[in-house]
Amino acid sequence: MLFAPNTRTKGDGRGLTRRIWSGRPLWWYELILVSACYWLYAMVRDIHGQAEDQSRAFANGHGLESAENATGLNFERSVQQFFLHCRWLLRAMGGFYGGAHFVVTFGVLVWLLWRRPEQYRRWRRLLGITTAAGVFVFALFPVAPPRLIPGTGVEDSLDTVGGLWSYNRGVLEHIADPYAAMPSLHLGWSTWVALTLASTVGAGWSLRKRALFAIYPGVVTVIVLATGTHWFVDTLAGVALTLTVWAADILVRRIWRRWHPEPLEAAGPYRGVGVPEPAWSVLRVRGRAIEETISVD
Repeated sequence: MLFAPNTRTKGDGRGLTRRIWSGRPLWWYELILVSACYWLYAMVRDIHGQAEDQSRAFANGHGLESAENATGLNFERSVQQFFLHCRWLLRAMGGFYGGAHFVVTFGVLVWLLWRRPEQYRRWRRLLGITTAAGVFVFALFPVAPPRLIPGTGVEDSLDTVGGLWSYNRGVLEHIADPYAAMPSLHLGWSTWVALTLASTVGAGWSLRKRALFAIYPGVVTVIVLATGTHWFVDTLAGVALTLTVWAADILVRRIWRRWHPEPLEAAGPYRGVGVPEPAWSVLRVRGRAIEETISVD
């Protein structure tokens, strides 16, 4: 079973609280977390629907465009023009942007539940913090993406070429926030996917094989630029956000281990929970063994 029924541990006064923090994940608690994230996103989306915030979003979009032009980071138009010659591929990118992005992310969560339940909470927590931090920045700094800025030469390929859906019609028109571009959560989530898999696949994977997971956020970067849904600096911000949350988590765990004998996630009732995996694993690189910290408990 991936999820356990809602039961309390006999003799444990903390009961439900301990189950939430250390037991097998409760399906209704996970649903509450997802609903809370969407509620925050929807609240920010409604704020951005006001005329004043839309003006700010376009002003910020022009500001990012100017900054990219000044630094030579304005890759959006050239990337999209390259793929406009292969419209079927650009249409497939639109499909990935609208659907596969979510499927991959939640697929990794399910994989953690199934194969690495002792590490599920840590990585779910990092994803949640990254998402919440991104929504917080959306609220403070709305940005119109290049597809909405006149004169950029970037078109809305989801609408003109096609994809799974369009921002201008259907369900996405009503639930999406067109000004939630900075930072790119597509890059934030895809970087999380790469870090999660690289850290949890097991000691049998060499450092070189783990590095292959970095291809995924690279592909997502090309997709969001080709579809005109993000500025290049949005993608850098998305990667930086996830790496910052990840680094902060490592720091907190090291401080915790210095003062507490047990792992950050207390012992739980299922396989492997509360039993730290070796922090050092032997990886084979260029024929010789090296020791590398994999920051897992």
